Amino acid sequence: MKRHFLAPAVLAFAACNPAPTPTVEPAPVVAAPPLAMAVLAVLEHQPGALANQAPRFVVRMVFQNSTGSWKSLSPECADEACLATAASTWPPSAAWTVVNAGAVVGKVEATTPKAWTRYADVGTQDVAATAEIPKVGVPSQGWTDSGLDLNRPLAAISRFAISDPDGWKEATLSPAALSALQGAFTAKFKDVANCANDGGTDPKPMTYKPADIAVAFSHASTAGWSVATALLTDYRCDGPADETAFARQTFAISPDGKAQYLGEGLKLLDAGDYDGNGKSEVLFAIQRGNTEGYELRFDDFAGHETFAYNHH
Repeated sequence: MKRHFLAPAVLAFAACNPAPTPTVEPAPVVAAPPLAMAVLAVLEHQPGALANQAPRFVVRMVFQNSTGSWKSLSPECADEACLATAASTWPPSAAWTVVNAGAVVGKVEATTPKAWTRYADVGTQDVAATAEIPKVGVPSQGWTDSGLDLNRPLAAISRFAISDPDGWKEATLSPAALSALQGAFTAKFKDVANCANDGGTDPKPMTYKPADIAVAFSHASTAGWSVATALLTDYRCDGPADETAFARQTFAISPDGKAQYLGEGLKLLDAGDYDGNGKSEVLFAIQRGNTEGYELRFDDFAGHETFAYNHH
Protein backbone atom coordinates (compact mmCIF):
# COMPACT_ATOMS: atom_id res chain seq x y z
CA MET A 1 0.00 0.00 0.00
CA LYS A 2 1.56 3.28 -1.15
CA ARG A 3 1.22 6.35 1.06
CA HIS A 4 2.30 9.97 0.75
CA PHE A 5 3.54 11.61 3.93
CA LEU A 6 3.04 15.14 5.14
CA ALA A 7 5.63 15.26 7.89
CA PRO A 8 4.11 12.93 9.25
CA ALA A 9 0.69 13.15 7.60
CA VAL A 10 -0.81 10.73 5.10
CA LEU A 11 -3.82 10.96 2.80
CA ALA A 12 -6.17 8.47 1.23
CA PHE A 13 -8.14 8.09 -1.98
CA ALA A 14 -10.47 5.78 -3.89
CA ALA A 15 -13.51 5.77 -6.09
CA CYS A 16 -16.55 4.90 -3.95
CA ASN A 17 -17.82 5.20 -0.42
CA PRO A 18 -16.93 1.94 1.36
CA ALA A 19 -19.75 1.66 3.87
CA PRO A 20 -22.67 3.56 5.46
CA THR A 21 -21.32 6.65 7.18
CA PRO A 22 -21.79 6.94 10.95
CA THR A 23 -22.91 10.15 12.57
CA VAL A 24 -20.14 12.73 12.55
CA GLU A 25 -19.57 14.23 15.98
CA PRO A 26 -18.73 17.95 16.16
CA ALA A 27 -15.00 18.56 16.33
CA PRO A 28 -13.74 19.84 19.66
CA VAL A 29 -12.17 23.26 19.95
CA VAL A 30 -8.41 22.86 19.62
CA ALA A 31 -5.39 25.01 20.32
CA ALA A 32 -3.12 24.17 17.40
CA PRO A 33 0.19 25.71 16.39
CA PRO A 34 0.67 26.57 12.71
CA LEU A 35 2.41 23.94 10.60
CA ALA A 36 6.09 24.68 10.05
CA MET A 37 6.04 24.09 6.28
CA ALA A 38 4.00 25.80 3.56
CA VAL A 39 0.78 23.81 3.27
CA LEU A 40 -2.17 24.79 1.14
CA ALA A 41 -5.61 23.62 2.18
CA VAL A 42 -9.21 24.50 1.36
CA LEU A 43 -11.98 25.43 3.77
CA GLU A 44 -15.02 23.57 2.45
CA HIS A 45 -18.72 23.75 3.32
CA GLN A 46 -19.91 20.19 2.78
CA PRO A 47 -23.35 18.57 2.78
CA GLY A 48 -23.94 16.27 5.75
CA ALA A 49 -22.70 12.71 5.32
CA LEU A 50 -26.27 11.49 5.88
CA ALA A 51 -29.53 12.95 4.57
CA ASN A 52 -30.61 14.10 8.04
CA GLN A 53 -27.33 15.85 8.82
CA ALA A 54 -26.77 19.58 8.42
CA PRO A 55 -23.91 20.88 6.24
CA ARG A 56 -20.57 21.14 8.03
CA PHE A 57 -17.25 22.89 7.57
CA VAL A 58 -13.99 21.01 7.05
CA VAL A 59 -10.44 21.92 6.09
CA ARG A 60 -8.94 19.69 3.40
CA MET A 61 -5.13 19.64 3.18
CA VAL A 62 -4.19 19.32 -0.49
CA PHE A 63 -0.67 20.57 -1.35
CA GLN A 64 2.61 21.18 0.45
CA ASN A 65 5.86 22.95 -0.32
CA SER A 66 8.75 21.90 1.88
CA THR A 67 11.62 21.74 -0.64
CA GLY A 68 10.97 24.75 -2.85
CA SER A 69 8.45 22.98 -5.08
CA TRP A 70 4.80 22.14 -4.64
CA LYS A 71 3.72 18.53 -4.23
CA SER A 72 0.24 17.05 -4.13
CA LEU A 73 -0.79 15.20 -1.00
CA SER A 74 -2.19 12.53 -3.28
CA PRO A 75 -4.49 10.15 -1.39
CA GLU A 76 -4.26 6.53 -2.47
CA CYS A 77 -6.41 4.39 -0.19
CA ALA A 78 -8.19 1.59 -2.03
CA ASP A 79 -9.92 -0.09 0.90
CA GLU A 80 -11.61 0.52 4.24
CA ALA A 81 -8.57 -0.56 6.24
CA CYS A 82 -6.52 2.24 4.75
CA LEU A 83 -9.25 4.80 5.42
CA ALA A 84 -9.45 3.62 9.02
CA THR A 85 -5.72 3.99 9.69
CA ALA A 86 -4.48 6.81 7.42
CA ALA A 87 -5.98 9.62 9.49
CA SER A 88 -4.04 8.49 12.56
CA THR A 89 -0.78 9.59 10.92
CA TRP A 90 -2.14 13.07 10.15
CA PRO A 91 -1.33 16.03 12.39
CA PRO A 92 -3.90 15.85 15.23
CA SER A 93 -4.77 19.52 14.79
CA ALA A 94 -3.68 22.55 12.79
CA ALA A 95 -4.25 26.30 12.68
CA TRP A 96 -5.22 27.83 9.34
CA THR A 97 -5.28 31.31 7.89
CA VAL A 98 -8.19 31.56 5.45
CA VAL A 99 -7.48 33.77 2.45
CA ASN A 100 -9.09 35.08 -0.71
CA ALA A 101 -7.55 37.12 -3.53
CA GLY A 102 -4.37 37.83 -1.60
CA ALA A 103 -6.09 38.99 1.59
CA VAL A 104 -6.75 37.35 4.94
CA VAL A 105 -10.43 36.54 5.50
CA GLY A 106 -10.11 34.91 8.93
CA LYS A 107 -8.65 32.01 10.86
CA VAL A 108 -9.86 28.59 11.92
CA GLU A 109 -8.49 25.65 13.83
CA ALA A 110 -9.33 22.09 12.83
CA THR A 111 -8.93 18.61 14.26
CA THR A 112 -8.19 15.39 12.41
CA PRO A 113 -10.84 12.68 13.00
CA LYS A 114 -9.87 9.23 14.19
CA ALA A 115 -10.72 7.81 10.78
CA TRP A 116 -12.05 8.94 7.42
CA THR A 117 -15.26 7.06 6.78
CA ARG A 118 -15.77 8.10 3.14
CA TYR A 119 -13.32 8.35 0.28
CA ALA A 120 -14.62 11.87 -0.37
CA ASP A 121 -13.41 12.86 3.13
CA VAL A 122 -9.75 12.01 2.65
CA GLY A 123 -7.39 14.69 3.87
CA THR A 124 -10.04 16.58 5.83
CA GLN A 125 -9.98 17.98 9.32
CA ASP A 126 -13.13 18.89 11.24
CA VAL A 127 -13.79 22.48 12.18
CA ALA A 128 -15.46 22.98 15.56
CA ALA A 129 -19.22 23.45 15.21
CA THR A 130 -19.02 26.55 17.40
CA ALA A 131 -16.21 28.19 15.43
CA GLU A 132 -16.65 31.54 13.72
CA ILE A 133 -16.33 30.59 10.05
CA PRO A 134 -14.76 33.01 7.52
CA LYS A 135 -17.04 33.43 4.49
CA VAL A 136 -17.00 35.29 1.18
CA GLY A 137 -20.26 36.04 -0.59
CA VAL A 138 -23.57 34.37 0.14
CA PRO A 139 -24.41 30.65 0.09
CA SER A 140 -25.35 29.35 -3.35
CA GLN A 141 -25.26 26.23 -5.51
CA GLY A 142 -22.42 27.62 -7.61
CA TRP A 143 -19.70 25.31 -6.31
CA THR A 144 -21.55 22.03 -5.81
CA ASP A 145 -24.19 19.85 -7.44
CA SER A 146 -25.66 18.80 -4.08
CA GLY A 147 -28.75 20.95 -4.57
CA LEU A 148 -27.98 22.80 -1.33
CA ASP A 149 -27.03 26.42 -0.86
CA LEU A 150 -23.46 26.19 0.47
CA ASN A 151 -20.69 28.71 1.06
CA ARG A 152 -17.98 28.80 -1.58
CA PRO A 153 -14.67 27.09 -0.76
CA LEU A 154 -11.78 29.29 0.34
CA ALA A 155 -8.03 28.73 0.29
CA ALA A 156 -6.35 28.22 3.66
CA ILE A 157 -2.63 28.40 4.37
CA SER A 158 -0.34 27.32 7.17
CA ARG A 159 1.71 30.51 7.07
CA PHE A 160 0.42 33.91 8.10
CA ALA A 161 1.66 36.27 5.36
CA ILE A 162 -0.28 36.35 2.10
CA SER A 163 -0.42 38.48 -1.03
CA ASP A 164 -1.25 38.14 -4.72
CA PRO A 165 1.76 39.79 -6.37
CA ASP A 166 0.47 38.91 -9.86
CA GLY A 167 -2.85 40.66 -9.21
CA TRP A 168 -5.28 38.10 -10.64
CA LYS A 169 -8.76 39.53 -11.34
CA GLU A 170 -11.82 38.64 -13.37
CA ALA A 171 -11.35 40.31 -16.73
CA THR A 172 -12.59 40.18 -20.31
CA LEU A 173 -10.07 38.59 -22.65
CA SER A 174 -8.14 40.96 -24.87
CA PRO A 175 -8.66 40.45 -28.62
CA ALA A 176 -5.19 38.86 -28.86
CA ALA A 177 -5.84 36.49 -25.96
CA LEU A 178 -9.26 35.55 -27.37
CA SER A 179 -7.69 34.77 -30.75
CA ALA A 180 -5.04 32.60 -29.05
CA LEU A 181 -7.74 30.79 -27.07
CA GLN A 182 -9.82 30.10 -30.16
CA GLY A 183 -6.80 28.79 -32.03
CA ALA A 184 -5.78 26.48 -29.19
CA PHE A 185 -9.36 25.29 -28.74
CA THR A 186 -9.79 24.34 -32.41
CA ALA A 187 -6.39 22.61 -32.41
CA LYS A 188 -7.32 20.62 -29.30
CA PHE A 189 -10.81 19.69 -30.48
CA LYS A 190 -10.44 18.89 -34.16
CA ASP A 191 -13.00 16.08 -34.33
CA VAL A 192 -16.35 17.14 -32.88
CA ALA A 193 -19.72 15.40 -33.08
CA ASN A 194 -23.21 16.63 -32.22
CA CYS A 195 -26.80 15.50 -32.61
CA ALA A 196 -29.29 16.99 -35.02
CA ASN A 197 -32.01 17.51 -32.41
CA ASP A 198 -32.24 18.08 -28.67
CA GLY A 199 -32.08 14.79 -26.78
CA GLY A 200 -30.59 13.02 -29.76
CA THR A 201 -28.64 9.76 -29.49
CA ASP A 202 -26.90 9.64 -32.86
CA PRO A 203 -24.05 12.17 -32.93
CA LYS A 204 -22.55 13.02 -36.30
CA PRO A 205 -19.31 14.81 -37.18
CA MET A 206 -19.71 18.58 -37.37
CA THR A 207 -17.68 21.64 -38.14
CA TYR A 208 -17.66 24.80 -36.06
CA LYS A 209 -16.41 28.35 -36.28
CA PRO A 210 -14.45 30.43 -33.72
CA ALA A 211 -17.68 32.34 -33.04
CA ASP A 212 -19.23 29.09 -31.74
CA ILE A 213 -16.71 29.00 -28.87
CA ALA A 214 -18.26 30.66 -25.82
CA VAL A 215 -16.10 32.01 -22.99
CA ALA A 216 -17.66 31.10 -19.65
CA PHE A 217 -15.03 32.57 -17.28
CA SER A 218 -11.88 34.61 -17.78
CA HIS A 219 -9.25 36.13 -15.50
CA ALA A 220 -6.10 38.15 -16.13
CA SER A 221 -2.98 39.00 -14.13
CA THR A 222 -0.94 42.16 -14.04
CA ALA A 223 1.95 40.07 -15.40
CA GLY A 224 0.06 39.63 -18.69
CA TRP A 225 -1.24 36.09 -18.22
CA SER A 226 -4.86 35.16 -18.86
CA VAL A 227 -6.93 32.13 -17.91
CA ALA A 228 -10.18 31.37 -19.72
CA THR A 229 -12.74 28.60 -19.65
CA ALA A 230 -14.52 28.01 -22.94
CA LEU A 231 -16.93 25.53 -24.50
CA LEU A 232 -18.80 24.92 -27.70
CA THR A 233 -22.39 26.10 -27.63
CA ASP A 234 -25.62 24.30 -28.62
CA TYR A 235 -24.97 20.75 -27.40
CA ARG A 236 -27.99 18.68 -28.45
CA CYS A 237 -27.22 15.06 -27.58
CA ASP A 238 -28.81 13.18 -24.70
CA GLY A 239 -26.53 12.68 -21.70
CA PRO A 240 -23.58 14.61 -20.31
CA ALA A 241 -21.09 16.49 -22.46
CA ASP A 242 -18.11 15.22 -20.44
CA GLU A 243 -14.87 14.67 -22.37
CA THR A 244 -16.13 16.62 -25.37
CA ALA A 245 -15.63 20.13 -26.70
CA PHE A 246 -19.08 20.97 -25.28
CA ALA A 247 -17.78 20.59 -21.72
CA ARG A 248 -15.98 23.48 -20.03
CA GLN A 249 -12.32 23.48 -21.12
CA THR A 250 -9.74 25.77 -19.52
CA PHE A 251 -6.69 27.37 -21.14
CA ALA A 252 -3.90 29.68 -19.99
CA ILE A 253 -2.64 32.36 -22.38
CA SER A 254 0.89 33.69 -21.86
CA PRO A 255 1.89 37.36 -22.24
CA ASP A 256 3.41 36.56 -25.65
CA GLY A 257 0.11 35.09 -26.90
CA LYS A 258 0.69 31.34 -26.57
CA ALA A 259 -2.27 29.33 -25.27
CA GLN A 260 -1.83 26.22 -23.14
CA TYR A 261 -4.56 23.65 -22.43
CA LEU A 262 -5.07 23.11 -18.70
CA GLY A 263 -7.93 20.64 -18.56
CA GLU A 264 -11.66 20.02 -18.37
CA GLY A 265 -13.93 20.98 -15.51
CA LEU A 266 -11.61 23.52 -13.87
CA LYS A 267 -12.83 26.68 -12.14
CA LEU A 268 -10.39 29.29 -10.86
CA LEU A 269 -10.87 29.37 -7.10
CA ASP A 270 -8.07 31.66 -5.89
CA ALA A 271 -4.61 33.03 -6.63
CA GLY A 272 -1.94 33.99 -4.14
CA ASP A 273 1.67 33.66 -3.09
CA TYR A 274 1.09 30.67 -0.83
CA ASP A 275 4.77 29.83 -0.28
CA GLY A 276 6.30 33.32 -0.06
CA ASN A 277 8.47 33.12 -3.18
CA GLY A 278 7.20 36.40 -4.62
CA LYS A 279 5.00 34.87 -7.36
CA SER A 280 1.34 33.91 -7.33
CA GLU A 281 0.18 30.33 -7.57
CA VAL A 282 -3.24 29.69 -9.14
CA LEU A 283 -5.67 27.29 -7.46
CA PHE A 284 -8.45 25.63 -9.44
CA ALA A 285 -11.41 23.62 -8.19
CA ILE A 286 -12.04 20.43 -10.17
CA GLN A 287 -15.73 20.03 -11.07
CA ARG A 288 -15.86 17.04 -13.36
CA GLY A 289 -18.92 14.84 -12.90
CA ASN A 290 -18.13 12.32 -10.18
CA THR A 291 -14.63 13.76 -9.70
CA GLU A 292 -13.85 16.74 -7.50
CA GLY A 293 -10.69 18.14 -5.98
CA TYR A 294 -8.13 20.82 -6.74
CA GLU A 295 -5.35 21.61 -9.18
CA LEU A 296 -2.48 23.96 -8.41
CA ARG A 297 -0.57 25.77 -11.16
CA PHE A 298 2.73 27.51 -10.45
CA ASP A 299 5.95 28.74 -12.11
CA ASP A 300 3.99 30.55 -14.83
CA PHE A 301 1.86 27.46 -15.46
CA ALA A 302 4.89 25.26 -16.13
CA GLY A 303 4.30 23.34 -12.91
CA HIS A 304 1.10 21.71 -11.74
CA GLU A 305 -0.08 19.25 -9.10
CA THR A 306 -3.48 17.61 -8.72
CA PHE A 307 -5.47 16.42 -5.73
CA ALA A 308 -8.60 14.58 -6.89
CA TYR A 309 -11.16 12.26 -5.35
CA ASN A 310 -14.35 10.51 -6.48
CA HIS A 311 -17.67 10.28 -4.72
CA HIS A 312 -18.87 6.93 -6.13
